[in-house]
Amino acid sequence: MSRGYGYNLVNLCFFITYVLCQPFMIIVCRKVGPRLFLPGICIAWGAVIIGFGFTDDWQSLIPLRLVLGLLESGYFPGCLYLLSCWYTKCEFG
Repeated sequence: MSRGYGYNLVNLCFFITYVLCQPFMIIVCRKVGPRLFLPGICIAWGAVIIGFGFTDDWQSLIPLRLVLGLLESGYFPGCLYLLSCWYTKCEFG
């Protein structure tokens, strides 16, 4: 990755799925429930991170970064949804 555009493409792929899949992942979180959704994302996230250790070149990193962006796009909205279910409206401040 020291020559060419490999590093830039790997970074770009993450943000493509992160931005595009965020609205859909919150819908999935509301349908499934944060109780199962958030631990499922974290387990899959860990499996993808372990997969990073077995890659040899940047071409094999691109699909892993796409999946990582997909998984991470559901985590932050899922946490906010969980907090909104936990606290009442007057307790947020």
